[in-house]
Amino acid sequence: MTESGITPGKGVTINTTTTPADLSSAEDRTLVGRISNYVFVNRTFAWDIDFERQIAALTPEQVRDALRRHLDPAKLAVIKAGDFKD
Repeated sequence: MTESGITPGKGVTINTTTTPADLSSAEDRTLVGRISNYVFVNRTFAWDIDFERQIAALTPEQVRDALRRHLDPAKLAVIKAGDFKD
């Protein structure tokens, strides 16, 4: 992402390879928490799959437009920490 926006093909990656089978290997407490939350909000894991498909279908332009609508660069703080000798 630059001052002029998101460069298509650079800096934006979305992991869309998660499947329900992957969830079976998740930590038990994480999975139990997720199931509990989904029962509370009346969701299923199919909702997850559909949500990930919708995110994967976004174009860089749509992401840029959403960022411009919801983020005010004047109100953002950039903090750098670490060893910057290299």
